[in-house]
Amino acid sequence: MIGKLTQFYQKHIGPGNGDYSRGPGKLQEVAEEAPALAAGAGLGAALGTAGGFAWGMHNLNQDTVSVVTQRTEYLRPELVGAHYVPEDCTTNYTYDDKGNITGSYQNCDPAHFRALVENRSTGLIEERQKFTHTHSIGPLAGAAIGLGVGTLAGALTGALVQKLADPQATSAAQQRSNRAPWIGAGAGAVLGAGAGYLAGSVAAAKNQTIDQLVHTPVTQNLRIGWVPYGSDHRVLRDQLDPGRNLHYTDPNAFSGRREVVEAVPTGAFHDHREVSHSYHMTPWAGAALGLGLGAVAGGLTGVAVGVLDKVIAS
Repeated sequence: MIGKLTQFYQKHIGPGNGDYSRGPGKLQEVAEEAPALAAGAGLGAALGTAGGFAWGMHNLNQDTVSVVTQRTEYLRPELVGAHYVPEDCTTNYTYDDKGNITGSYQNCDPAHFRALVENRSTGLIEERQKFTHTHSIGPLAGAAIGLGVGTLAGALTGALVQKLADPQATSAAQQRSNRAPWIGAGAGAVLGAGAGYLAGSVAAAKNQTIDQLVHTPVTQNLRIGWVPYGSDHRVLRDQLDPGRNLHYTDPNAFSGRREVVEAVPTGAFHDHREVSHSYHMTPWAGAALGLGLGAVAGGLTGVAVGVLDKVIAS
């Protein structure tokens, strides 16, 4: 295990002695092709992540939580008719190895009737308490948004800037710039984990809990009627309205054709206990998420620092 870690260090981070003497890497390629874009994206990522985290922490500190009652009525489905959907065909083409059309064929969805269902009031209500927030975006969500926006804005800004310099760097600068993304990722991971732990701690301290017994109406999948087969269109087409709808009051008028099954309230209730939290973030969950975000932001920042170091040394 130690040997593999040593090889990894020599290949990707260290000076590259022995079997792992490196030639120009991805960073050199970026520096040669678009140094301003790379530097802008990395610096934008750093600023965006930091700014987004600060914005999210402000939101978390200012957030006010309220408890509201959510009422959901369970409706009874009733079959009131059927809608005719005609055959739908799509033409597909075949090609030879030179891209010339050699033939065509059609894929067709067969004609069919689709159930027209209307929901009727039952008076069966499910009530539960839930949390509402005045500020919905927290520190880690803000950091993630800032990372994306900052990287994109920095890259676009860098792309508009004239190429900084001819990146013919010294050997020492090349080695430093190769290590910069890895150092940045490591430092960012540490800072991100710490910031995430802090955010999780604040959220945990503000957390509220609702422990409630919820009465939920019981539903059962039942057949509520029938619709015709697509082939029945021949004898039913004169009964369709201009929108291709067939209206009928007897849901069993086409008994034996294609049955329509829906979830129907039975009138009974099922009681179950629910526990909900105003904030789900814990210190260790925040640390884990912050570590990942910090590593990405730090790695991009390291790329920017490495590119600028190469440009300055050239």
